[in-house]
Amino acid sequence: KMQKAKGQFKIKNLALLAGLSLVLVGCKHVSVKTQENNQQQESRVVLGGSFVKGQRAPAIVVESFEGKEVDLSQHYGKRAVVLDFWAGWCPYCVEEMPELQKAAEKYKDRLVVIGVHRTETESVKLGEKFAQDKGVTYMLVKDDGSLYKATGGVGMPVAVFIDKTGRVVEIKTGPKTAEEIGEKIESLL
Repeated sequence: KMQKAKGQFKIKNLALLAGLSLVLVGCKHVSVKTQENNQQQESRVVLGGSFVKGQRAPAIVVESFEGKEVDLSQHYGKRAVVLDFWAGWCPYCVEEMPELQKAAEKYKDRLVVIGVHRTETESVKLGEKFAQDKGVTYMLVKDDGSLYKATGGVGMPVAVFIDKTGRVVEIKTGPKTAEEIGEKIESLL
């Protein structure tokens, strides 16, 4: 009898655990869906493809932090572009911002640095605060997750390096040292 009771107890626990898992997964899915839908209203992104190393960067229209529509592809063929994907919750992203600011100032006639804020993961207000605290003056745009996914979306930080002809030279995921950032940018110019 004791053996049978233990077996029934295990079955009940497994059933309870399975049911709870389904509820939690279902809630998470609904929550993410709702968040995505809300964010899509907040940040408009028009993307004409994915970022592929060696190929021309896709046409991109996004919204700046100021609410203005920005066509990023207007820079292709004129200046090199660095799209830096970031969020305040990513310590490496925030750490790299001053180096990117220096590069934006040093090469302002030949380089455009654009901070792509992961607006689908945190508020623009919070992003503005982090950028202000780091002294960022380069362009900041909102991403509803579409641009991030177009990089392959496997980690943070992510930077897309686009040369002055508009070709994607590299998609770098993970932290970058000041030297790496400098070398990558020099290679674009």
